[in-house]
Amino acid sequence: MAFIATNNIAEAEKEIISLESFRGNETIDSLLIWGFNSAGILIDIAIETARGELAGKKKNYSEAIAHLKKLLGTNILYNMTNHQPGFILADKIWERS
Repeated sequence: MAFIATNNIAEAEKEIISLESFRGNETIDSLLIWGFNSAGILIDIAIETARGELAGKKKNYSEAIAHLKKLLGTNILYNMTNHQPGFILADKIWERS
């Protein structure tokens, strides 16, 4: 997210690819954070959030929203990412005005 915020797109893409290497790892999926949140779900959230933010930074709003919609209803106790699609939409609207 820091690379995206500072317009370092190449490094952001490398970090996302690195995160994706952890997807589907049974050991990670079985780890629980605070006793109830799966580390695998947290990795999925990180990847989709970063992919959505990166697409939004590139002004590809439909791709950004598609990634961020995957986060809605994610089975996690506290999920701030449910607000991210609204931020992307607000950016899109702001850009038009």
